[in-house]
Amino acid sequence: MTTKRYYIYALMGLAVLCFLLSNCEGSEGKQATLSSQQNTADSSVGPQVVNAQKTNEMAVPDTTPAAPEVKPGSLTRKTVLDYFRELPDAYALPYTLTQKDRLWYATHKPSGQQRQAMVDIQNGYMEWSYLQDEDVSQSVQAALFRTADKSPMLAVCQTDVEKSQVAQNCFFLRPEHPQQLDWTEHTVPIITAREFFSEDTPGLESEYLEDAFPILLKLPQYGTELLVQPYLGRRFYYCGEEAAEAERQMCPLYDQLERRTFKMNWNRSTGRFE
Repeated sequence: MTTKRYYIYALMGLAVLCFLLSNCEGSEGKQATLSSQQNTADSSVGPQVVNAQKTNEMAVPDTTPAAPEVKPGSLTRKTVLDYFRELPDAYALPYTLTQKDRLWYATHKPSGQQRQAMVDIQNGYMEWSYLQDEDVSQSVQAALFRTADKSPMLAVCQTDVEKSQVAQNCFFLRPEHPQQLDWTEHTVPIITAREFFSEDTPGLESEYLEDAFPILLKLPQYGTELLVQPYLGRRFYYCGEEAAEAERQMCPLYDQLERRTFKMNWNRSTGRFE
């Protein structure tokens, strides 16, 4: 009985020992497996992270601004203001143009008077005025035209008005022409007051006709049409008491105008207004 019980206890002890040994081996195996898996995971993640970094570096777009496209001749093409400032003394008007806070001003050199000016670089047009006193005023227009070969034609008109009198000087210049600057006679035909009356209107042969109806040109800010019109302010004199008897014969003509304005088109091929 004692021997049998001892045998059972021995078997139970051996079972317990085997159980303990089995658990120890399993724990070490699991730890080895986890360590192996972690090493494997680390080794697999490492290259992926590096590759991802490289990929991101390659995927970042280049934000460096590209150099602007420069069109041929765009850096050297002058404006109406450039050509006006470069006029020689024979044609230069006594004005300087300056810009302050996006506004342009024309300064009359002799008097120092400064007035706001219209400077439209995009449309090639400038305009300003100068008031000498209550009776005398001066206005200036400048416009830039182009011929078929892109050559510049600068038109400058200066108009002086004093009471009922007017005087205008217009020049049509080719600033880049090597031999000749003034092309006024070629550019604009001779225009007389007769072109505003019908041919059978009496009094058109009078020696006072051109003085009674001075012809004025108005340069365009938009487009290339030249406006032609007679100045009608002389009516106050020719219809007034100060006029002589022969001069007063002009008075009825102010009511007999067939037209008051007409336009001439710029011909790029010929470089003329027609």
